[in-house]
Amino acid sequence: MTSVGSSAVPAARAGSGRAALGARAERVLRTSWLGPALSGLGRWLGLLAAVVLALRLGAGSAASGGTSGPLASPASAADLSVAAVLALRLVPALVLGPLAGRLAARWDHRTTAVAADLVRAALLVSVPLVGTLPWLLAAVLLVALVGLLRAAAEEATSADLPAERRAAAERLRLRAATGSLPVAALLFVVLAALSQATTGAASTLPFHAAALAHVLAAVVAWRSWPARRAVPAAAERPAGPLGALAPGWRALASAPRGRGLVVLVLAALAAGAAAVGAAPAHLEALDAGAPGLGLVVAGVATGLLLGAWTGPRLLVALVRWRLALLAAVVAGVLLVPLALVPDLVVVALLGVLVGACGGVAWVTGSALVGLEVADGARELTRAALLAAARVVLVAVVVLVPALAALVGRRALALTDETTVALDGAVPALLLAALLVVGAALLASRRVDDGASGALLPDLVRAWRLRHSAHAEPPARPTGGFLVALEGGDGVGKSTQARALAQWLGQLGHDVVVTREPGATEAGRAIRAVLLHGGDLAPRAEALLYAADRAQHVAELVRPALEQGALVITDRYVDSSVAYQGAGRDLVAEEVAGISTWATQGLLPDLTVVLDLPADRARARLGDQLDRLEREPLEFHEAVRQRFLTLARRTPRRYLVVDADAAPEEVARRVRAGLEPLLPPSPAERARRAAEVEAAERFRREAERVRAQAEQDAREVAEAARRAEGERREAQRARTREEKDVARSEARERSEAARARAVADREETQRLREEQAEADRLDAERAERAGREEAEREEAVRLDAERAAAEREALALRDRESTQPIAVPGQGPAERTRQMPAVGSHRALDEELFSLGDPDDTEWPR
Repeated sequence: MTSVGSSAVPAARAGSGRAALGARAERVLRTSWLGPALSGLGRWLGLLAAVVLALRLGAGSAASGGTSGPLASPASAADLSVAAVLALRLVPALVLGPLAGRLAARWDHRTTAVAADLVRAALLVSVPLVGTLPWLLAAVLLVALVGLLRAAAEEATSADLPAERRAAAERLRLRAATGSLPVAALLFVVLAALSQATTGAASTLPFHAAALAHVLAAVVAWRSWPARRAVPAAAERPAGPLGALAPGWRALASAPRGRGLVVLVLAALAAGAAAVGAAPAHLEALDAGAPGLGLVVAGVATGLLLGAWTGPRLLVALVRWRLALLAAVVAGVLLVPLALVPDLVVVALLGVLVGACGGVAWVTGSALVGLEVADGARELTRAALLAAARVVLVAVVVLVPALAALVGRRALALTDETTVALDGAVPALLLAALLVVGAALLASRRVDDGASGALLPDLVRAWRLRHSAHAEPPARPTGGFLVALEGGDGVGKSTQARALAQWLGQLGHDVVVTREPGATEAGRAIRAVLLHGGDLAPRAEALLYAADRAQHVAELVRPALEQGALVITDRYVDSSVAYQGAGRDLVAEEVAGISTWATQGLLPDLTVVLDLPADRARARLGDQLDRLEREPLEFHEAVRQRFLTLARRTPRRYLVVDADAAPEEVARRVRAGLEPLLPPSPAERARRAAEVEAAERFRREAERVRAQAEQDAREVAEAARRAEGERREAQRARTREEKDVARSEARERSEAARARAVADREETQRLREEQAEADRLDAERAERAGREEAEREEAVRLDAERAAAEREALALRDRESTQPIAVPGQGPAERTRQMPAVGSHRALDEELFSLGDPDDTEWPR
């Protein structure tokens, strides 16, 4: 019980560890391109901005008397400043790479990367703020040193990944870092123009943009990189570019052609580096400014990528080493017009062509170098080639502006009246062109195999066949997988075919093993004629092989492929090209054309060339030899070299295996080269189909659940909309009712107000009418009172007049008839008064008893 438990726990831990490693590997692969792309963008933007600022500060320092001697001119000082910036930025990566790797391995990778990016961002922002040449050089050096730590931490993130995932991560990082150069150069063109227009300095905005790119790279590293502290073994620590040169160069010691190919590649890359290194001085003389520099650098970088992409497809009928040679020579020759033409657009286009030549030479030459060494030394050779390329690029980019600074501006007198002003970049580019072309021509003497014929006819033939010759086999509409085992007689093809079929059968593949000639009934008759018959003309021999191949493909190979089988054929089209093309001195393209027609363009997915010197292969054959096996050693050696030439021409379709080893070792090498290309076996396809079906079922179920959820959500939403509509309708009903009540009340209030207004108007009218009637009555009373008053006055007057008249009459009568009357008891005076006459009694009665005005109290006297 204890042993079971103790074994189960480590197993569980191992399983969880593998799961965690797998998740981490996937995360690293997903993000392995973004961080290097942002970091590379900041690196190239910062470098271009530093070069532009160095031009301005160097020229200003010389103009102010800061330099003396042969470099006292502003142009020379500017070029020397550029060379110093490039040297401080690029050289530390060659020398201090291993030290940075050992330091970064002892620190947390994520923290190191984030800190390095933030420090670089701060340094780049400080450069335009300080604006002095010493601080520019110091900041460039510090950025380079911190960048080494960042690169080492970046490489260490994938140190514990599986080999294939680590290789994939490395490829993604390399492509991202390389692809960021043209993007950075084009972005620099835009930013430099905007910065010049806004701030007056072309490098300000590029510095800030570079700092921003580094900050974003830090964010990506912090969010996606796993935190890990580990010290790798000493063998896993990076050796740096210089440390990788010696082992790879020693691996090429037994392959002189490989060394020649390396020189071709480096010469073509040096041409592109010379164009970039001379660009600041050359464009400064052309008054192209910072945007011109970015345009030329973008052209060279874009051309390099285009050349690497089109290299395998370019003139595929041309021998590959000749294509690399042609690319190197053309790159060197193009440096001459690039130096002499004073036009920015032409210079940029020439830069694209120079970069394209470098890309073609790189992809072609690096593939050929791998074929020149043994399988175990290929990784060392590729590492050495990459290291040598970095060293050459840095050296040329630094030395060209330094040479331009030493030469300075010169006036070339063509005649007594004509002089031409030449900047220092012109002689530097011309010298670089001479060295590149010379190195390429010297290297061609090493790589020439002596079997390719004259260059011009070969080039013309390759141009004529550019549409009919393919580096890759044409797309086959059927399934299956076709493997062809090729090589001279006695190399062990039949043995390897059986071993390969056994291994593939164990993997679950449907395997069909066949051979040429003689796999069909007609083919057996042709085989008897070819191998055991009399002498045949070379053309008849080639046609018989083509006839056997046509029947072989139609009857056996194509039907097996259509059924999804994996077909292993002992010899195929390349045997005719090698034996009849090289051994019988027929035109190889014609032999290949016959076989292509016979097979309807069916080419192998992989051709395994078992390589063995002819004398050693002859020793394996024994005494029973057929007609071809009895050919001399020169024939078989020519056949062997043609096989190798075919492999060098289209290396992506060939696997060259050294057959001078034990059969088990040769079989292991064949399996190692074939395994990455194999299609899945029927069992694997069934398993994948089951997985796909399960995934499809899961997808459909998830789709159904999602559709149901969406339906439910729609129903809920519809119910909610209905409830909301009802609520709004009820609210609208309540609102309408309230509005109706309010309108009714308002109407009633309005009617009451109108009634009150009417009543008020009627009351006002009544009052007005009453007032008018009262006024009329008052006026009538006043008028009547006035008339009455007037009548009374008139009556009073008349009465007064009548009374006066009467009094006058009475007085007159009294005086005439009145006698004194004695009253007893009175004195004589009292008894004496005037009494009216008898005739005046009526008048006195009227006075006493009249109905006249009571206010008239005046008595007559």
